[in-house]
Amino acid sequence: MVYTDLAISSLEITQAVQTADNSVPLVAGRPTVIRVYPHTNTIEPVNNVTIVISATRSGVALAGSPLTVGPTSVLTNPGRSDINSSFNARLPSDWLSGAVTLQVAIDPANSIEEKDESNNANTTILTFNSVPDLNVTVVPIDHYVDRDYIGPSTYGYIQSMLMKTYPSRRSTSPTTTFLF
Repeated sequence: MVYTDLAISSLEITQAVQTADNSVPLVAGRPTVIRVYPHTNTIEPVNNVTIVISATRSGVALAGSPLTVGPTSVLTNPGRSDINSSFNARLPSDWLSGAVTLQVAIDPANSIEEKDESNNANTTILTFNSVPDLNVTVVPIDHYVDRDYIGPSTYGYIQSMLMKTYPSRRSTSPTTTFLF
């Protein structure tokens, strides 16, 4: 008889771009997603599995902790390229500064009988770095196509692109000057 074994393979903490070993630094105040990669020793997926994510700073529980994610199915071989093979959650804003200890547990209520419960938890310390504000002034340019006036350029796409590529935090801003 084969006993079910659930385990956490790895964690990925991302703010848009990240490596498999989490070597891209995290920016304080920037939206952050955790991907928890679970796996099982069974051939068939294990259904109705949840995880719990707890966060502390200097030993004090943070607002929104613990965070429960799921239920979902756990596969034999989760893949980084398959968003549906991991547990995914956006971390609460109170968690996005300083040094934060995350504890992640799969099947925390032990509702699935397992042979080995010792591999059901993972702990990591996240460091969110303060970075200087990015100040960008956008100058509208009048566009003409075949001598017909099209109008001034729009710049909404610039803000979106910068947030995806530059390590900055979000904030409100005037119409033509972005302060991230």
